[in-house]
Amino acid sequence: VARETRHHQPQSSSMDVLVTGAASGLGRAVAAHFGGMQLNRGEFHSFNRTHAHKHFDAIVHCAFNSSKDVSAASAATYVNDNLFLTQDLLGLDCSKFIYISSQDVYPASVGIRREDVDFDLAGLRGAYPFTKLFSEVAVQSRSRNFLICRPTTFLGSHMRPNTTSRLLTQRSPRLFLSAQSRFNYVLHRDVVSFIDIALQRDLTGIYNIASRGTVSLADICEDLGLSPAFGDYVYDIGNVDNAKAAEYCPSFSKSAADVLNEYIDSLGDAFVGAGRVADRER
Repeated sequence: VARETRHHQPQSSSMDVLVTGAASGLGRAVAAHFGGMQLNRGEFHSFNRTHAHKHFDAIVHCAFNSSKDVSAASAATYVNDNLFLTQDLLGLDCSKFIYISSQDVYPASVGIRREDVDFDLAGLRGAYPFTKLFSEVAVQSRSRNFLICRPTTFLGSHMRPNTTSRLLTQRSPRLFLSAQSRFNYVLHRDVVSFIDIALQRDLTGIYNIASRGTVSLADICEDLGLSPAFGDYVYDIGNVDNAKAAEYCPSFSKSAADVLNEYIDSLGDAFVGAGRVADRER
């Protein structure tokens, strides 16, 4: 069981942190900021043999098997990489456990995505949201001092390719999603800033990690002069209430369009479009 040290929290810059999933994406950004030790999927048992008795000020658990297709044959590996890894990490000695979950734990039937909303699990589709949600349950039941982050779509350097990055860096890509798909975006660096603030202030509980509003693929393409081949599946992030996290991290008050423009600026010559994405929800 994680130990709680709410009144003597060390400064985040001097904390002994363990980061999982540090090879790419958010985990890499977190590790670059905090330093400390790193652990990737498949390494836990060898890691535990060496460090079973080590105390960490914080564990930031970003690692996840993001396979799209999970069959009966691959289910054991998928559950082991996700839910069981989370349970194993909860057995380590730490003062604070930070779990990076997902907005996908909310079914489409939820009107406004607030952290305290209750919902029927029958509305969830696929293995991904279930393993994320059950990992959240494990964190809440086994850690006395936890922070659960439910982010929207990540943007940042070293991210795995996704629909948005392909759209912005490939000429005429073929996409799985429909032009009517709506996204909300957060930058890796802003999420890292929130985690830093959460450690300094010892924030606990569940937080939606999101910017303000949404932007559709159709509007992105219109504003930037892009012409992909669209698919039929409509992805809709829905209405995410991010007020709880934005109270502590002003970066989350930016619009989804503004966040996307910041990411475009970071692409440099890799960006294949022109112009800026307008904020249609001001």
